[in-house]
Amino acid sequence: MIRKRRRFQCQWLIPVFALLSLLSIGSADAEEIRSFDVDIKTFKDSSFLVTEKIDYDFGDVERHGIHRVIPILYTRGPNDYRIDLKLDKVIDERGTPYEVQKLISGEKVNIRIGSPAYTMKGRHLITVQYRVRHGVNFFDGAPEIAWNVTGHDWHVPIARATCTIHPPDGVPSTSIKFESFTGRRGQKETGESRLNADGVVLSSSWLRPGDHFMARVGFPEGSVRKPDSKLSFLWWLEDWWPAFVIPAFTAFALGAIFWKFGRDPVHLSESGPSADWTSPDLLAELRPAQLGTVIDERCDMHDIVATVLDLCHRGHLRIKQLSREDPYGFEGPSIQFLRCEPGDDAVLLIRFEQEFLRGMFEREPGGRLDDTVFLGDLKFQFQSRIAVIRKSIYDSLVQEGYFQTNPHEERKVYYSLALILLIVGALLLFLASEVSSVVGWAVGLLLSAGISAASAPYMPSRTHKGCLAVRRIQSLSAFLLDAGIEEIEAMEAAQPDLFSRMLPYAMVLGLEDRWATCFSTILKEPPSWYEPLDYFGAEDEGEEKGSADKAFDARAFVLELGACVRTMQSDLVASPPPAPTSIRMAVSQESGSGSASASGSGFGAGGYGPGGP
Repeated sequence: MIRKRRRFQCQWLIPVFALLSLLSIGSADAEEIRSFDVDIKTFKDSSFLVTEKIDYDFGDVERHGIHRVIPILYTRGPNDYRIDLKLDKVIDERGTPYEVQKLISGEKVNIRIGSPAYTMKGRHLITVQYRVRHGVNFFDGAPEIAWNVTGHDWHVPIARATCTIHPPDGVPSTSIKFESFTGRRGQKETGESRLNADGVVLSSSWLRPGDHFMARVGFPEGSVRKPDSKLSFLWWLEDWWPAFVIPAFTAFALGAIFWKFGRDPVHLSESGPSADWTSPDLLAELRPAQLGTVIDERCDMHDIVATVLDLCHRGHLRIKQLSREDPYGFEGPSIQFLRCEPGDDAVLLIRFEQEFLRGMFEREPGGRLDDTVFLGDLKFQFQSRIAVIRKSIYDSLVQEGYFQTNPHEERKVYYSLALILLIVGALLLFLASEVSSVVGWAVGLLLSAGISAASAPYMPSRTHKGCLAVRRIQSLSAFLLDAGIEEIEAMEAAQPDLFSRMLPYAMVLGLEDRWATCFSTILKEPPSWYEPLDYFGAEDEGEEKGSADKAFDARAFVLELGACVRTMQSDLVASPPPAPTSIRMAVSQESGSGSASASGSGFGAGGYGPGGP
């Protein structure tokens, strides 16, 4: 009987001892905060410095770090107020900084301490230091700090929490009013407190997960300066100075660079010699594309297309219109280019003109040049040559002494700088975790990017020769704009090819309509390099060339030529369309598409734009 009783007692004691062993092991491995010690130093400018020493015991649990969640929205009486928190440092017991990410989310600041690259276990002393502004309230002139010492977002218990609050310099600790309480939200369990020589110490012996520890301390009236507009501005400036200093420095640096390298050596508003475009002959010095580039420091597409008309005038090209059957009436005539051999007295082609002809008539790189090509054949093909032609035009002007450097490359430098500043600023703005200095840097970089981009068009500079050329171009522009019919007729008598010679120059200056209108009553036949469909060279069966029914109409010719030029401008820069999908059917391109319409007036309006089906 005794043996049975002892056996029963042993059987009962075994699970009890096992349970106690598990509880002891669990308590030894439990994750908790051994101590949470906070030190608050109050300053006379109503800011205070908070230093937290968190003795965190991970036990045997491996974690990548902790989250310190700090409330920043407080309610005191009927009012809510938001504090400004600026993180200074987060270090371990050896003084080594932790990897930190700070995020603001609504009413809280979440400081992630640690890294996914490593794990932590056992005990670690984590020191978090930050400065708080706008955290002092004033009641009847008396300053007060209400502070949530631990927050209420810990998922582990806190064995002991203390908060030592130091008054401003010169304020005795005996003049401080204080209280503390703990518990859940809405609960108030009075905490422990005591005075010492340099402040008050508030403490709590045990906090459960989700509990908070509130401290409230009042100082004598006049001991802390209430923030006025000046102090608030200084605080704001302390956070946002990069938003002003960085753009100001960028503007100053770019202004100095412009003053030293970007200014033209001759101010164009000043009077000076060599302002007449005829002496010496400006048209003999500069091709139309070069002239259009010198005047505005940009090689635009209409400058490049003007090369077609210039090459036609100089005998290297002819333009011919061919009829095409279109039962619906949507298409105009097809445009054909014919390559010609100029006379022995022709001016040699410079590099960009050679590139232009190769782009038109060269079917394979390095191959022979064809004799004819349709505008529709150049559509989607010629645009790949434009960059090379444009660079050749810029390089020719640098070599001939009109620009100090390539204007396009000069602008690219500052646009590239703007892009870099924009990317860095946007990344900072996206990754910024506080509305303070980091965002100030981001805004400063973004504004600097705008300044750099805005200054880019003004950075290229002409040489002295280039500035004098601009004055002569202005003289040419004034002539094209103001010349009367009598003056043009007198010049036409001396130079029968005046219309063809001046037309591409008028085109790059935007005065082609005016120039063509002046010749609407002077021209008796189209230029030899142009065969319009409805005039000479477009014969119907049974009719002779130049018959009375085909009398030359100068006004209609001007409209037709203008539509032709517009079509060339649109087709030569056309990019290939996107690949067809199952929903959108592909449309086949007919060789020799490019069309022109005689609707509209002159060169500036009308026409269908890119022609063809």
